[in-house]
Parts: sequence; structure tokens; C-alpha cells
Amino acid sequence: MKYIVVVMVLFTSTAGNLFAQSSKTDETFNVPADFSFGKRFMVDLGKGNKMQVEVSDINDLQRIANIDSILAIFLQDFAPLKDSLKNELASIRIDHMTNAAGTRKIRLLQFPQHGNAFVRQGEELALLKIEQDTINIIGVVNNPPKAQERYISRYDPRYFRIIFYLNNLEDLADYSSGILNEKIPSYLANYTGKWKNKWGKTSGWGPFYLNGDPTIYADKRRATAGGPGDYLSFQFTVNAQNYKNYFVPAFGLGTTLVLSNREKQWKHEIGIQWEPNFLFAKDSEGKVSTFRNDFLTLSYGQGPVKEKDPRKPASFTAIVSLGYLIYRNGEFYDKNTIRIGAGRLKLQKTAIEPGLYFYDFFRNVTPTIRLIQSF
Repeated sequence: MKYIVVVMVLFTSTAGNLFAQSSKTDETFNVPADFSFGKRFMVDLGKGNKMQVEVSDINDLQRIANIDSILAIFLQDFAPLKDSLKNELASIRIDHMTNAAGTRKIRLLQFPQHGNAFVRQGEELALLKIEQDTINIIGVVNNPPKAQERYISRYDPRYFRIIFYLNNLEDLADYSSGILNEKIPSYLANYTGKWKNKWGKTSGWGPFYLNGDPTIYADKRRATAGGPGDYLSFQFTVNAQNYKNYFVPAFGLGTTLVLSNREKQWKHEIGIQWEPNFLFAKDSEGKVSTFRNDFLTLSYGQGPVKEKDPRKPASFTAIVSLGYLIYRNGEFYDKNTIRIGAGRLKLQKTAIEPGLYFYDFFRNVTPTIRLIQSF
């Protein structure tokens, strides 16, 4: 006889964000923290109802194309819990999780509405439900096909997630006639075409709508999920450092190539920057003169990715920089001076980097501390 393990949690809260809860129970009803979804798109079901589909690789969509059957399993497992829904105005969240062993778990959360809202219908006032219900279905992709896309998570097993946002749970009955099964084939047939936003543009702000089926849309064209992948950035910085007994302001112009792994958990940064340094001294007549000395700096860094978005700065990055004096003016720096920086402590766009100046295999070593302000 088939059976399921039912986990019921009755939670009363006025929180507006149903996904803001954080506990071990939440971990049970979510994908592992190091798993990444590579594709995410929404389906407009009409009347404000929506369905969200997430997979790690586009080839996985073929394995979950029969959404009706996935929904049928959910409805079967949820049937014993229907009688527990007594507050018709409460917003409902139901989590349905199937793990790699095939064990199915279900959780029910009810969020009573804060205060009462009404709508006038003719001469009468009727109570109005404000928040939508959420059904979160997570399962394992059986016999996953060979991944097509480079950024797929290497995690085994591979998961899928289907989320329904509904005005009422009873609306699910309207989608059992094959409507949902049409959406994944429609996406696969058209996703390589042009995705346009509501202004008809293929770039700029989303959401972007699928050419051939405008009920399917995503935050990014082709429904790429997660933060950005590899990218090239340009920097302008204002720096200040000490050199011997001199205070040396500088600025920098450069570019950095950022390479992140498929799971968006770790990144590598390779940069090059031109840095004019300015020193000030009095000449023989007692007038203050400015002496510009230019360094060409190469840098390499690596570190964790914050919130799976490589563009978000981390507080500490293991970074090494190597600067070489390419233009010398005055007698401040020795010829062929090299500057090495090791490690940067970052606070937003401000970084502190300790380092050393030297020449000719660590002759005339001078310590330095650089303050780097990025814009």
C-alpha cells in the first residue's frame, strides 16, 4: 500500500513574505543550498494566477513536460489535508518535496489575514481575500539527460521546482485539462527566438516574453536563472598610499575579467590597471612641483560569490597584485621598482591593501598600505 509521510505545521503570522521563514524545516522542503537552477520562467494562467518552472538544464524540461501527472500526485497526497483548511480568508502555502529515494513529504502553512477587507457586490459587502496561495512542488529529475548548457550545477541528483501562485487553491481544477502540458513544448519550440519586453525591445528592462507564446515570460531572455556569469568590468579608482615618508595619491583606470563556476559559488578575478602616482616636492627655488610616476598593475583574486551573484562584492577576497613602474619622474622611485599587494579587506566599494615596494630581487624593501576607492 502506498503511503506518504505527512508533516503539518500550523503557523500563524502577519508576515507578508511567505518565503521569509528560515529553519531546519525549511531546509527539508527546499533544494540543497549548493544546488543551482539554470532555467526559470513564468506562465501566466489568467486571472492573476501564475506558474513558475525551474530546472538546472534545459534538457531536464523534457523529463517534466507532463505537468498534469506531477500535479495529480500532489493532489493525491494533499487530499487528506483538505479538511484542515478552515479559514477561507487565510493564505495557504503548501510544500511538496520528493527526494532521490522517492519519499514524498508535504507541509501545510496557513497565514491568517491581517484585518478584514471587503468588496461591494451590488448592495452587499463580501469579505475579500488579499494574499494568494502558494504551492511549491520540488522533485528529482529521473534519469537526467546529458546537460546541454555549460552553467548546469554538477549536483547529483538534479532537481526541478514548479510553483503555483493562485487566488484560491480550488483554481487548480481549471488546469487539469492539458493546458499546463502545452507550456513546456511551447517554450522548447520558441526559446531560441527573440524575447521582447512590454515595449517591444529585445534589451533593457524585463520581463521578456516568449515569441510565439506571450503567456510565457522571464526576467532574462531565454529564461536564464541566477546571477550573471562571466563578465568584463571596467574600473575607475582613486587611491592613496604611503611610500617611505611620502603621502602618494593616485588614480587608476583598468578592466577586470570575472570568471565564476557553474554553481555561482566561487569566482576568479583577473585585472589590469594603469595607475599614475603623484608625488610632491620643492625644487631648488623652493617651489612645489608635482612628479607623476606610472605603474602598470596586474591582479588576480578569488573568493566566494555572494548570493550567487558574482557582481556583488564580498567582504574579503584573496587577491594578489603586481605593479611595475613603467614611467619614472624624479628620484623618488628606483628604476624597475615593483609593488606587490597581498589581500584586500573590502567594505562596499572601499578596500585596504597591504603591500611592499622593492627592486632587484627585494632590495630596498618599503612597506605600504593602500586605500582604494572604487566608483
